[in-house]
Amino acid sequence: MSVVGGRSERPGAWAFAELARTAARERRWGDHAIHRLARAPGLSDTAVVDAVLADPPPVAGRAHPDWPADFLTPPDAPTIDQLEEIDAEAARRVLGYLLTHDLAYSVAAAPPDRAGELAAAFISTLRTPTRWWTNNDGLSRTPPRLTGWTPLTRATFDSGVIGVDDRSVLIVWFMDED
Repeated sequence: MSVVGGRSERPGAWAFAELARTAARERRWGDHAIHRLARAPGLSDTAVVDAVLADPPPVAGRAHPDWPADFLTPPDAPTIDQLEEIDAEAARRVLGYLLTHDLAYSVAAAPPDRAGELAAAFISTLRTPTRWWTNNDGLSRTPPRLTGWTPLTRATFDSGVIGVDDRSVLIVWFMDED
């Protein structure tokens, strides 16, 4: 089952790639997997996310070049039932926190205003209505805090959001080591 189809329209591929590069540059540490994939027709939102989480996930092999190809696949790949469904505002808070903080030590990086702009830009890449999921129940709260999470990678710390609209899947994932 593939979630990858043709290209998405919002924003263009070049603009999305620039957004991903800017987010990585602003965060300054750890690694990331930032992808917008076209959604295969005929699958439910939850089936699409389960396909993203399946082995091998669409982000496999796209992390740090020193990591093994299966680094993004934990020993027991999670299912959508292990993720928390959140709304767009919570997804924005999660991304804002992840862009401003290291997951291992909570060291600040990008200024909060800049992180908020980048988070809003990621949210706007998908059409409405969009369903969102994260692996960390504490980051979607106000104020966000790093609590227990379901790992999606073999990294010591990882968190992010997965968004699904009627045409695309957005994966914005950050990984850190201590």
